[in-house]
Amino acid sequence: ESIADEFIAGVVETAKSFKMGDPTSPETYLGPMALPSAPAFLQSQVDDAVAKGATLHVGGALLPDQPRFYPPTVLSGVDHTMSLMKDESFGPIIGIQTVSSDEEALALMNDTDFGLTSGVWSADQARAEGLLAQVNSGTAYWNCGDRVSPFLPWSGRKGSGVGATLSTIGIQSFVIPKGYHLRA
Repeated sequence: ESIADEFIAGVVETAKSFKMGDPTSPETYLGPMALPSAPAFLQSQVDDAVAKGATLHVGGALLPDQPRFYPPTVLSGVDHTMSLMKDESFGPIIGIQTVSSDEEALALMNDTDFGLTSGVWSADQARAEGLLAQVNSGTAYWNCGDRVSPFLPWSGRKGSGVGATLSTIGIQSFVIPKGYHLRA
């Protein structure tokens, strides 16, 4: 709780720096959404959160001139009555919920039917790794949330999917084994 205001301000400034545009341009950080319905879904999550008391810091509005884009959006004062905190968004929105203990954070992080990714921001690596080991998600982030490595598996838990991509585990999912039973 003691670092919440500073943390939120940093996330807001980072979100403001994300450039939307042509995904082939090196300056672009956010390209268009894959599904035409995605921006409206994100808007419904933001509207739900704001109606239930969340504070909108940046973004949070459809872009009529860019119907396949959604702006980087940061909300605070969120809770688990809000779709944003319980359902997968797959878009550039983040809800920041302040907690008073690691135990409270863990309970909230695991309070979802999904488990694709989780993240912990902390100056203490051992503490972060200890927390992430207890979160039921397929991919865990420490002090980041935008990395994908071909060397690490990308997988989900619970309602976030079955199987894995990337890494040797992901490559194996594309291999069709064949067993030979031979008798001389």
